[in-house]
Amino acid sequence: MTKKNINNLLKISGALLLFILLLLTILNIEKDAEGSSIKTLFDAFWYSIVTLTTVGYGDSYPITKAGKIVSLILILFSLGVLSYVIGQISSKIQAYMEKKKLGFFGTDFENHVILVGWNNFGKLIADEIIRANQKMAIITDNRDDVDIINELYAENVFVNFGELHSIESLEKTNIKQSVSLFINLSDDSKALVYLINMRKNYNHVSVVVYLSNAELKETFYTAGATYVIPEKDISSKLIASFVFEPDVAKYTEDLITTSFAKDSCDMVEFKVGEKNPLLGTNCLDAFVSLKKDHNAILLGISKKTNSGYSLIKNPGDEVMIDKGDYLILVVDGNTKKEIAKLFEIKEGRMLRTGSAE
Repeated sequence: MTKKNINNLLKISGALLLFILLLLTILNIEKDAEGSSIKTLFDAFWYSIVTLTTVGYGDSYPITKAGKIVSLILILFSLGVLSYVIGQISSKIQAYMEKKKLGFFGTDFENHVILVGWNNFGKLIADEIIRANQKMAIITDNRDDVDIINELYAENVFVNFGELHSIESLEKTNIKQSVSLFINLSDDSKALVYLINMRKNYNHVSVVVYLSNAELKETFYTAGATYVIPEKDISSKLIASFVFEPDVAKYTEDLITTSFAKDSCDMVEFKVGEKNPLLGTNCLDAFVSLKKDHNAILLGISKKTNSGYSLIKNPGDEVMIDKGDYLILVVDGNTKKEIAKLFEIKEGRMLRTGSAE
């Protein structure tokens, strides 16, 4: 038993003892008084309860001066007890709400993205994911970040305040039902250690790592990363494109940014399910059908294989669309909603029978 529990037990025991002494004192004073309504221990108990709860029915009350003095003590005692009880209840409610706010009770999110580490770059990533109407769980070791994140995103976001390297924190994000995990740690060495430790417990999760040092790319792949994105590789290619082919760069920037406006384009991927109308057709026919009927462009297909997925760019009529494949499309804001309704599935990588692909 902790010291706090012992102190609480002593307080409760002392309060009960004082309460019993007051009952016996009032009963001893009032029972023989003429016209008194407190004749038995039950009468004294009943009077104390209606006094303690501030109900005061008036059917039992002291009539002697000594009884009224003791009753005054009882009234003050009842106010103290009532204040203590209300304070304890309020404290418990506040503690519960604080723990819930900090993510201590976990989440039941499914098909969501997990972001480990919060900073300005992480915010940019979260903005795009939330804009795509995707649920997200964020782990941060900074208490102030929790308030910031909750103010930024009213829904579809779960925040856990805890140790970044803690398995308990990952469990609270419901990692087993997640789509992917993005390691957003500023230090590459810390990110590598995190990846290695995480892979010991969760082999099925798709892990994305953003690196400062491109030379560590193969090391991270060896350690179990699904996708490794070197910072300089991405920025240098986009900058070179702006220099040499600025219109291509603008179009590329538009494609990789989540958009809902009619005049904005977005590159998305949809999993082929049993209800997909393109199931069993070849990619050329699908290309024509999507462009003609829905103004969507089929750019590629990620074919499901025994070892994972194989990306085929600009597929032709020799490539058939099978269940479990992913179709990569260029759409605008209105078309995206139309395609999602047609395919009866949400865009992005989805879970398969309870595990991430």
